[in-house]
Amino acid sequence: MKTEKRFVWLLVMALVLALLQPYPLKGQSTPWESVGPEGGYVASMAQDPSNGNVLYVAPYSYPCKIFKSTDHGQTWSSISTIPNPAWGLVVHRANSSILYANCSHELRKSTDGGQSWTVHALPYSYTPRLQFYINDLILDPVNPNILHIAAHCWTESIPLMAYLRSTDGGATWSYKTLTSFYATGRAVAVDPANPQNIYVGGYSIQSYYAYPLVMKSTNGGAEFSDCTSSISGTVTDLAFHPAASGKLYAVSGAGIYWSTNGGTSWTKNSGYVSSPYEIRFHPQTVNTLFVGAYEGVYKSTDAGVNWSKIASGIIGTGYGGFAVESSAPSWMFFANTVGIFRTSDGGSTWQSCNCGFSCGRITAISLVPSSPTTMYAAMEYNAIYKATGATSPAILWQRIPVFYGCTDVNSIVIPPTDPNRIYAMEGGG
Repeated sequence: MKTEKRFVWLLVMALVLALLQPYPLKGQSTPWESVGPEGGYVASMAQDPSNGNVLYVAPYSYPCKIFKSTDHGQTWSSISTIPNPAWGLVVHRANSSILYANCSHELRKSTDGGQSWTVHALPYSYTPRLQFYINDLILDPVNPNILHIAAHCWTESIPLMAYLRSTDGGATWSYKTLTSFYATGRAVAVDPANPQNIYVGGYSIQSYYAYPLVMKSTNGGAEFSDCTSSISGTVTDLAFHPAASGKLYAVSGAGIYWSTNGGTSWTKNSGYVSSPYEIRFHPQTVNTLFVGAYEGVYKSTDAGVNWSKIASGIIGTGYGGFAVESSAPSWMFFANTVGIFRTSDGGSTWQSCNCGFSCGRITAISLVPSSPTTMYAAMEYNAIYKATGATSPAILWQRIPVFYGCTDVNSIVIPPTDPNRIYAMEGGG
């Protein structure tokens, strides 16, 4: 009886001691470690304009880890976490310690190179309803402490195209709604030769159809007028050519447009560019332009008239950011739903550079019953990966070519008697 009581007492004490053990605090190590696959859905990317070795990426995740590379994208490390995905990252060109993160309904700012973040609230009211969602953020071309935002503003019933401006680095904001009908601002550009000229591009919804919309201000954002003219497709980017004064480019789903007369008329590219998103300019060759698109990167050597695809080595689809290094333009970086890619030869060849960046959403995982060291894992918006050394210290993953049309596989089954037969279930069947 005494022995039983002693055993119960020891058991109770062991349980109490176990409960008193503290849980790992934020930042402390845990028994778990990441084994891949590396890569993942990138929401945004930015390169430090004063130091090409430094890049930042933000994955599409909740919460969102901010990753940084200090060796030209060769390796990545997580430096901080914010609650929501950052759909845009901007590095201050005069002070590289300052970063801005576009988190849709809020703007976050870092003054220590992304280590910590503070929220800079946008104008808001509950009654009447007034809430802004950021779609594009740029620094003023003359004064980098002035910020410009293209947005949509939710009112009581519909979103309106909107423009916001801050003259104190994001602490306070003025705003203007640009439409009285359903519309969204997707891009903003400021004329470096005359910062009073501001353009906001996006689209409007009329009778369930989307139509392009470009609005122009000649008085610093006080008033805007429509200068869409002949543009087709929803506008996703606006940018002034850095060497051709007054030349404005508009990127839309229909192609690449440019205007040399302040938006009075537009000229469209020849040929076809598939789903372009953002335009970039070669810092040394005036007529060389690049466009980041849904399926990779396109290049023009005649100022945007003709384009050719330069995406050899880029796998996957989607758009998560594009950077052309200002001091060495043969280096470029592109991100999509698979991860991060870079080129050192001007886009002729691209290589994956996801070392340390593991943020993919694993939707299914399965071990081969007859070979437990062989494992399959499905990554959302990406593909199925195979590992043949699941018990080794460094697991190597092989990406299986995409065979399905949906965005993810949610179940993988391998028969016990046939390790070469794999069943995968996804949304398409």
